[in-house]
Amino acid sequence: MLAIRRSGRLALALALVAGATACTRVGQPVTDPAPHGAAEPEPVALPDVSGAWTGYLSVEGQGLDGTLQIEQDGGELSVVFEAPDFGLRAEGAGSVSAEGEVAVTLEYDLQCPGTAELAGLRSDDGLVLDGSLSASDCTGSSAGSFSFRR
Repeated sequence: MLAIRRSGRLALALALVAGATACTRVGQPVTDPAPHGAAEPEPVALPDVSGAWTGYLSVEGQGLDGTLQIEQDGGELSVVFEAPDFGLRAEGAGSVSAEGEVAVTLEYDLQCPGTAELAGLRSDDGLVLDGSLSASDCTGSSAGSFSFRR
């Protein structure tokens, strides 16, 4: 009877050791990935770029005065650019990073459907949004810049 108890304890001890090492690499210590009571990481604060912006797009030296209307949900952006003098309305989506980098893709239809990619930066004071753009449609590809103020 004593031999059965010892072998039963040995089997239990081996099962516990095998279970503890099955989830780790050989030679690696067993660690708790998240200590109990550890605080969740703080969410990254994103700069506010929502609202109405007035300024221009410059494409191949030609300026388009207009407005940007930006709706922001966290880092996701919904954007509308309007240039009433040209009868242009372009809509799209984009993102903003914690560093204030903004990336937007707008779809437009002047002579034919096209897209404009805006890549820029919000100023530290939050009043200026400017950068570069590239556009492409059936007439070809163009490059330029943009600058908007609140």
